[in-house]
Amino acid sequence: MTKMISFDNQQMKKFWFRKLKNVTQTIPLLGIIGAIATSILAARNVGWLESWELSAYDQMMRLRPELAPDDRLLIVEVTEANIQQQQQWPLSDRLIHQVLTNLKKHDPVAIGLDIYRDLPVEPGHAEFTAQISGSDRLILVCKESDKDSPGVPAPSAIDKDQVGFADIVVDPGGIVRRGLIFQQIGENSPCTSPLALSFQLARRYLQTLGIEPEKTSTNDLLFGTKTFKLLEPNSGGYNQIDNRGGQILLNYRSWGYGAPSITLDDVLQEKISPEQIKNKIVLIGVTAKSIDDAFYTPFSAGRAESQKMPGVAVHAQLTSQIISAALGERNLLWYWSDWVEIIWICSWSFLGGIVGYRARHPLQLAIAETGTLVVLLGTTASAFVLGAWLPVVPSVLGLIGSSGGVLAYTANQESKERQAIARQIQQQTKDIALLQQLLKERENTSSVPSQTHSYTSHSEITGIPPEAEEDENTAIASADAIWKTSFSLTSSLLAGRYKITEALGAGGFASTYLAQDTHRPGYPDCVVKKLQPAHRDPTFLAVARRLFHTEAEILEKLGNHPHIPRLLAHFETENQEFYLVEEYIPGQLLSEELSNSGVFDETRTIEMLKEILSILIYIHDRGVIHRDLKPSNIIRDSEKNRLVLIDFGAVKEIQPQDQHNARHPELTVAIGTRGYTPPEQLAGQPNFSSDIYALGVIAINALTGLRPNQLECDRHTGNLKWRHLVNVGEELAKIIDKMVCYHFVERYQSAAEVLKELP
Repeated sequence: MTKMISFDNQQMKKFWFRKLKNVTQTIPLLGIIGAIATSILAARNVGWLESWELSAYDQMMRLRPELAPDDRLLIVEVTEANIQQQQQWPLSDRLIHQVLTNLKKHDPVAIGLDIYRDLPVEPGHAEFTAQISGSDRLILVCKESDKDSPGVPAPSAIDKDQVGFADIVVDPGGIVRRGLIFQQIGENSPCTSPLALSFQLARRYLQTLGIEPEKTSTNDLLFGTKTFKLLEPNSGGYNQIDNRGGQILLNYRSWGYGAPSITLDDVLQEKISPEQIKNKIVLIGVTAKSIDDAFYTPFSAGRAESQKMPGVAVHAQLTSQIISAALGERNLLWYWSDWVEIIWICSWSFLGGIVGYRARHPLQLAIAETGTLVVLLGTTASAFVLGAWLPVVPSVLGLIGSSGGVLAYTANQESKERQAIARQIQQQTKDIALLQQLLKERENTSSVPSQTHSYTSHSEITGIPPEAEEDENTAIASADAIWKTSFSLTSSLLAGRYKITEALGAGGFASTYLAQDTHRPGYPDCVVKKLQPAHRDPTFLAVARRLFHTEAEILEKLGNHPHIPRLLAHFETENQEFYLVEEYIPGQLLSEELSNSGVFDETRTIEMLKEILSILIYIHDRGVIHRDLKPSNIIRDSEKNRLVLIDFGAVKEIQPQDQHNARHPELTVAIGTRGYTPPEQLAGQPNFSSDIYALGVIAINALTGLRPNQLECDRHTGNLKWRHLVNVGEELAKIIDKMVCYHFVERYQSAAEVLKELP
């Protein structure tokens, strides 16, 4: 038995090194995603994103379907025409008295007068004072003092339980997004009511239904079965807002008033019906533009007239919201806690990182980002319709920032990887040339191989005649024979780890076996390739060893692609035998698939071309030429139904071009299989179009069912003659013809070019 080096500890170290390497490759990506997410959260925390987030909030509010006006309310508008007709502002107490009288006779639940009456306005002040002091359905307004105003008291004749403040909370930019339902009254404030006009009106309406407000243990407000969660300084997209008092997000019904309306003249002239008023809430307020009592809302942006909403309509919207929520008709606008929002934002940042990692170039990133953004924006908009205000802007920034950051990082790493592979390929080319020179020198010293050579040909080892090696069963048998001459299948493990279970095949340069990795849980299958140098002299072995390790490093990098088997290990035994251990892909060779299923139709052929071309784009982009593309080097993964490209390797160069190869011209120093290999590759000058040629021949094989050696060539051009053998569309036929042109300058020069032209 051939003596083996013990690799137990060494292989274990390599296994865990690869695991650690995968983790260390992930750490920078997670670091980029974490840094971007942290930066966005920090920017959000200091308020840099607040204006953008509120703009997104407004946009979602505008996109919501509008609701019909709430017919439990009625707005009496004091219009510009009413003021001009009365020739007076403020309106007289007598006029207000008349309006209230006409309304009260139709039995409303409550009347809210959103017009300050802190000073007498003659005539009629005495009648007005008597009227308000004897009514329990009337709510008048006051205004809390602030830095810009000393405040406005309610008439002294009315009880404080019949007063509601008219203050409206305005965000930066003058937009009303919050509703103030109660507040702390200042010690010297002229306004004596801690409750808002809207709250007072809604409470009176709900009292008729037996519903009273309560305070919860968290100081929120409970109305019926609905808890009104009060705004905190950082609720939703806000950042350090003044949340004094009890504030909720104002859930507008629509751009309009949110309730039916009539004019002051309609009431004075009694052009009203009892049905419009009975058991309803009536709000009286000014809508005339000459009186500065209107506010911007989320609906104002984008409107040609840049309209504002009258204050009385804002109060009506909030009143309707309280009633609808308490009765379970509408959801309140809600938002997550800070920690849940942080998780949400970080999740989109992480998803953006995945998008950036999966994308291979900016166009792919743009397409993937667009699709993901549509999902994100659609999710947040749909949630908003249901009442949920989810973070939009930081999520979008996290998605875009992480995807762009990860793509930039991976592009940089891939650039470095390409440069490393380019250096390795350059060294590989030099080593191949040196090996070829050594082989020629060796062949020149001996015209006929003999048993005294320091190397042994494949046929001499197995005793199998070369003519039989094209048969797959014979190849497997020869592989089994080679193995049994060098290692027992039952007595020990290769490298103290790999248990050989089956011979898979043999070629002119290697034998391939199915093995079990006994150092991994479940003893998973893997593929072991044995590569045995033809010569044993130190110079040849040194170059072969260098070429082997360079090739292994290249294969390890290429194995990051899902359609290329991963290189699991590579090592050299004490007697100068080289081994590659690769991921096992369960499935059927494309050559077997073609034999079993017969010819492919045009659609199936195009699908095959597209799948393999995508793999070629990846390896060519890294400067690697496969060199031996053929159906037996392509496997259809039975678990994932994907094509996998196998059997890369310039390590084939470690075999000589001896008489054995001369008898079998498909095995050459130039690497490749006769029929699938173009002339420039046979001359030892492969390029990217060489792989394209081989793939074109595979397509012809699939369409016609004929192998390359069964096809004729045009004696004038050298091109394959195949179109008369199968009925195929002109578009696909032209593409394949260009792929298999005899002269490489006439072929497609890149796999991406072919993929772009495929239908």
